[in-house]
Amino acid sequence: MKKNIIIISFIHLALCPISISLHAQGSFGLNPEYRLVKTQGDILNGTLLGTIWFEGLSGGQYLKRAAIQAVATENVSGALLPVDIVISNGIEGLSENMRITSSGNAFFPSGNVFIPNGKLLVGTSSISDNYIASFNGRVIATELVIELYENWPDYVFYPSYQLLPLKELELYLLKNKHLPDVPSSQEIAENGLNVGEMQATLLKKIEELTLYIIALDKQHDQKIMELLNRVEQLEKH
Repeated sequence: MKKNIIIISFIHLALCPISISLHAQGSFGLNPEYRLVKTQGDILNGTLLGTIWFEGLSGGQYLKRAAIQAVATENVSGALLPVDIVISNGIEGLSENMRITSSGNAFFPSGNVFIPNGKLLVGTSSISDNYIASFNGRVIATELVIELYENWPDYVFYPSYQLLPLKELELYLLKNKHLPDVPSSQEIAENGLNVGEMQATLLKKIEELTLYIIALDKQHDQKIMELLNRVEQLEKH
């Protein structure tokens, strides 16, 4: 019996024609060496609702290379719901590469990447309510912008800002072993480092240091002038 085949052709962006053949037995392929076969699972007695296999021709026979599966995760009143979509690949045995759950969460187990409930987890599966992204490992970027909407320390240069006298600052350092407003090593160990807040704090300390230097320079100039006046008075006598 002759098989019914429908050919769908379209033009690739590189202007290379690609044809997809749809066969009557439920399979289609991009070329004769590969085919896609649709199978139906046991809906009543199992959790696998169906599988679409991607097969490649090797040694005269087709070998399963990848699959898209519909997997029911619960059994509610005789109906298997909800359903996850699982994408897998492998020749010697399927390895789950991606899972999209019925609630819209995405998981990439082979790459240790998870996207549950709008959060991004990389290298970890621990979810924190306080953060939308968690990374366990090193991160590299060409640019990082942290938006702080208030309390940028320009106020240090306002006339109303009061610098801590150096003597009091010295006593604070001897007692606490860190600058005022700067978290201690114990606080960093317990709570981590807030990069945006720390950048603002460091800028504040630089601005305060600038004011200390300006004040000391003025005192130095005043001392010099006083010494010059004393020398001038001594020369007159």
